[in-house]
Amino acid sequence: MCQITWESSSRKVQYTKNSFARELREGRETTEDDLRPGRPSRSITDENIGKIGKLILEDRRLSIRGLAEITGIDKECVRQILHESFNMSKVCAKTPNFRAKGIKNEHDP
Repeated sequence: MCQITWESSSRKVQYTKNSFARELREGRETTEDDLRPGRPSRSITDENIGKIGKLILEDRRLSIRGLAEITGIDKECVRQILHESFNMSKVCAKTPNFRAKGIKNEHDP
């Protein structure tokens, strides 16, 4: 198993800072990351955003996993679409169990 020590990680950070400073001195004008090679994400499209929007309007109780299974899109892409396109976020993971915590509910006898 590989262990990362403080010294090795701080050397990596220092190298990154130095290389970035060198690129700025050489004429780089933006602080944005460069495009990386690889396959671009094709899941977040207008068509998929529309599909997810339609499903959410039909049933707001659908989970991210359920939406991913129905549409065939990755769960993380579904989460990004819900968060960025529809400004939806997770409110509560589960309902609180007041009895387990010893808190008396107004409906308890």
